[in-house]
Amino acid sequence: MPEEKFVSFIIPVLNGESAIGKCLEAIQNLDYPKGLFEIIIADNGSKDNTLEIAKKYTSNIFVDTTATIAKLRNKGTKMARGGFFAFVDSDCVIPRDWLRIAFAYFEKKDVAMVGAKTYNLPDGSSWWKKAWKIHLDRKIKLKEVMWLISESIIVRKDAFLSVGGFNESLRTCEDVDFGYNMRKKYKIISDERLAPIHMEKARTLSDFFRKEVWRSKGNIANALNHLDEPKEIMGLVYVFYYLVLLAILLPSLIMTFVVRSPVYFFVVLLGLAIPLLIVSFDTCRRTAKYSYFFKLFIVYGVYVLAKVRAIFK
Repeated sequence: MPEEKFVSFIIPVLNGESAIGKCLEAIQNLDYPKGLFEIIIADNGSKDNTLEIAKKYTSNIFVDTTATIAKLRNKGTKMARGGFFAFVDSDCVIPRDWLRIAFAYFEKKDVAMVGAKTYNLPDGSSWWKKAWKIHLDRKIKLKEVMWLISESIIVRKDAFLSVGGFNESLRTCEDVDFGYNMRKKYKIISDERLAPIHMEKARTLSDFFRKEVWRSKGNIANALNHLDEPKEIMGLVYVFYYLVLLAILLPSLIMTFVVRSPVYFFVVLLGLAIPLLIVSFDTCRRTAKYSYFFKLFIVYGVYVLAKVRAIFK
């Protein structure tokens, strides 16, 4: 195995004691020569037993309590010895053959980043998590993509440095921004076999809402930075559309009593529901999982509310 295939795993974490042990154990058990990878822990100021657990697997640990997740990853690369950077979130468990599958794609010099556009769920996951995974799986057959979820990706060092790493000014959605920058020069490959098991902390639909509010703040900032991407423009239009309809929802209800006709209120309700119904049906059609139609409708509704809420937070 050539030395240029030395891999530096960079694991950002904050209070991850519940899952980081499983994450690091999976890396240690990879079907890959033990002397050809290292583990670097980028801690954001954990107050639990995260660091005690991490020390069982590596001594390459640093703490930065003020850094964004993008900055944590970038700082980790400065400590790294590898010709490849593998970014894995502390609540993700990658499959044993993860590196061997990924390196098959790097035989092509124009490929700079490899990962998966989806993830797998642990046993006992809630209905909304299963619905959201179906959303992620709707384009799973794609190989070449615009960006990848940064929870488990591997990137060539030279390509990473050529785009300046992750944008440290973004609190969230740094992976989308990073992907757009990479795609201008290289190919990005998604392979569902590389999908990790995501041991996510969010347990309820309200947890999902709060997480998406947090993520959407970065999403809007990222969209404004990439107005040359049609998908980002459509995303902003989508948020503005729902912002306007939600703003006139109460006035339309008042009009119902003033003019004694529910027509205004029902028109607004239809305007809110129809796009969600269309997207839910399209996801069911692509994945052939029609039993999840109404579950997807609910999850998409919560997702849209979170994006609108993020504007005011």
